[in-house]
Amino acid sequence: MGLPGLQRVDHIGVTVPDLAEARTFFIDVLGCEYMYSLGPFRHDDTEWMTEHLNVHPRAVMERLHFFRLGGQAIFEVFQYAAPDQRPEPPRNSDIGGHHVALYV
Repeated sequence: MGLPGLQRVDHIGVTVPDLAEARTFFIDVLGCEYMYSLGPFRHDDTEWMTEHLNVHPRAVMERLHFFRLGGQAIFEVFQYAAPDQRPEPPRNSDIGGHHVALYV
């Protein structure tokens, strides 16, 4: 049955260590179209970041870029700085492990 009204995936979000390097990859390697950027976002006096994004309350979403692939898929690519940030990516067997499959 699924969720009523569900039609398609809107976007895929991924956090990267270097947004400039990611931008080069998404545009020059995958052939994505750069759409726009937002940020930075921070909330130094509240718990907003934890409550809404499930990150450390003093985390800073330094910048995020949006890319379109093939006229449909949207990648939302984040670069964060956070006091408790873990720099190593999850393995596929870890909770939160992931991948994106592309049809060529």
